[in-house]
Amino acid sequence: MKNTPLFTKGQRIAIITLIVMMVCFVGARIYIQQKPSELPNYAQEAEEFQEEIERFEDSLREKAKKTYTHKYTEGKKQASGLPEYTLREFNPNKADSASLVSVGLSEYVTRNILRYRAKGGTFKKPEDLRKIYGMTDEKMEELLPYIVLPIDTPTTKPAKQYVSNKKDTIIELNTADTATLQFIKGIGPAYAQRIVYYRERLGGYHHIEQLQEVISLNDEEFAYAKQHFIIDTTLIQTIPVNTASVERLKKHPYINFYAAKSIYDTRRNAFELNDIKQLKGKEQLPDTTLRKLSPYLSFEKRNKKYQP
Repeated sequence: MKNTPLFTKGQRIAIITLIVMMVCFVGARIYIQQKPSELPNYAQEAEEFQEEIERFEDSLREKAKKTYTHKYTEGKKQASGLPEYTLREFNPNKADSASLVSVGLSEYVTRNILRYRAKGGTFKKPEDLRKIYGMTDEKMEELLPYIVLPIDTPTTKPAKQYVSNKKDTIIELNTADTATLQFIKGIGPAYAQRIVYYRERLGGYHHIEQLQEVISLNDEEFAYAKQHFIIDTTLIQTIPVNTASVERLKKHPYINFYAAKSIYDTRRNAFELNDIKQLKGKEQLPDTTLRKLSPYLSFEKRNKKYQP
């Protein structure tokens, strides 16, 4: 029996051609994998080129921003009518109009500063310049590091002290105002204010020695004051113990919170108090305090106004 070929001549040629193509394809892949460095790296070159383009665009944007900012600042200065100025240290309590304008303040703000000073206003700290009408937050922040207010620079004129040369000058301590008190040697404006303020807290002075509780006079000054002060004790305003609250009691300089609470509790337990002796023996109210308090406490009955 004659053998019949498995493939025809044409089929064999096609198979051989296919095998050759497969071998060439596999060989090409192996060649590419073994020598990648010899192939051009187009992706890397494209990435580097893109980065260079971005750097160039950034530089253009930065240049445009600076140009715009410069033009905007110059335009703003021209629009505001402000001349070129130089920032430097200045004292707003002493600087004249030219100096104020030279640091960039407008004529309007400069005029307001001078008016404020003319009325007796002073700048005690750099931030006080904010209260000038027309001063913007932006300008204030710019000037703040350059504002100088020397500590030893007087911002107000010292008040004149009036001293009476009359040996027969007599002043009633519970009615004298601050100006009158300054006629006494050793008492200036500050002492006069303290004396009046303490008098209001006390309810009035009972004896001249109480001045030493609020001011410091040497022996000579105190001896002089004693000769020229009189005290009208009928003007003392007393605290009604039987109706006063803890808050009212502790406002007196001789009564702290614990003493006020002790007085209040004693009154509540007894309903009403008739004499300061009923407060004796309290830990918060020693005898020395009670003696000082005696002229300032009154013991009116709580139901007095209801009696026929």
